[in-house]
Amino acid sequence: MNCISTTLTEYIRRITPVVQTIRQLLPSARIAAEVFFDELLGTGGSWAVSGWNEQLRKTNAGGVMSQVDAVTIHDYLLNDDRLQSFTEAEQPSALLAWPQATMRRAAAALGQQFPNKTAWVTEYGILGRNYDENHLLQCARLGSMHGIFIIARVLAAVDQHTVYEALQYFNLGANGLQANSHTDTLVNATDLDNITANGAAQIWSHVAMVALDSTHMHRVNHGSFSMATSSSTITASTGVHEPILPFPILGVNLTCIQAAAFSGGNRHLLAFVLINRCTQAVPIHLQQRALHLSQATSMSLCIYRGVSGDGGWAKLPPSGGTFPWNAPLRPATWAGPVTNTTHVLPATSLAIATFDAER
Repeated sequence: MNCISTTLTEYIRRITPVVQTIRQLLPSARIAAEVFFDELLGTGGSWAVSGWNEQLRKTNAGGVMSQVDAVTIHDYLLNDDRLQSFTEAEQPSALLAWPQATMRRAAAALGQQFPNKTAWVTEYGILGRNYDENHLLQCARLGSMHGIFIIARVLAAVDQHTVYEALQYFNLGANGLQANSHTDTLVNATDLDNITANGAAQIWSHVAMVALDSTHMHRVNHGSFSMATSSSTITASTGVHEPILPFPILGVNLTCIQAAAFSGGNRHLLAFVLINRCTQAVPIHLQQRALHLSQATSMSLCIYRGVSGDGGWAKLPPSGGTFPWNAPLRPATWAGPVTNTTHVLPATSLAIATFDAER
């Protein structure tokens, strides 16, 4: 039930029998109650409902909150043009850092306001009509900057996977209504014989392939990651240099590099997804010995540069499972033997680095 269209009293009245019935019939099912993201972060804005979260805590929703496992939140903070608080030069970095800043700040608030509850981010993004409110967003909508912005949220959830249990972008497709004021479409399927995807979908699909092929995901923090095995946990340095974003986002200080690792896939031994949020290039060192990849014989690197105004629409390739696609974005690629090589992540870019063995 959408709580925007009702009062808290009515919301509690409606969900109480539903929660009780689910608990009787499916006792192990996980259930979430809705809270407001703007109020959770204390940022205000057009999507805030005054006092909803506070009353939900004080009343325990008539006992219902003690029966639910999680809270569900929608993050549309950028529907209000908050990027205008940054200079034009800062806005690209602010856009790419925004997802992790809000997720970190929300995680801290959840721990204080709704302890022992996980979070389901069941909607996040920017509604279509709001792109025209900001020049950067308007130019970025169909291209690389939008795609990196979406994936930044995924990496933030991996980083805090004990807090965030579910994540759903709104939305991947809406029957091709890319101009609809309420949607933000990545795929145009109006004509099933001519399905097209934009640049954001191209990046989304590539990262999704890497993630869905893997069996384990790993947080990457301060140049290292932990890879669980059947007998132990291996901590290995990626050698990632850690310059700092020169300004805070919502009071949160972040590094230039954001990353996650994926392992156990059929395609790759190990894969990194890395985002450089800064407006300067950053060197990275992905070393075979440091990563304990004795089986790896080759490495590949694919870099999507975040450029405002690129992208557009292109027909899906005949073999959609082969990456990277060559349109509408044209990422730079490198492949070669595994060596102690330094690579450079361009400013505002996303890179996918994979390590493979001979088969």
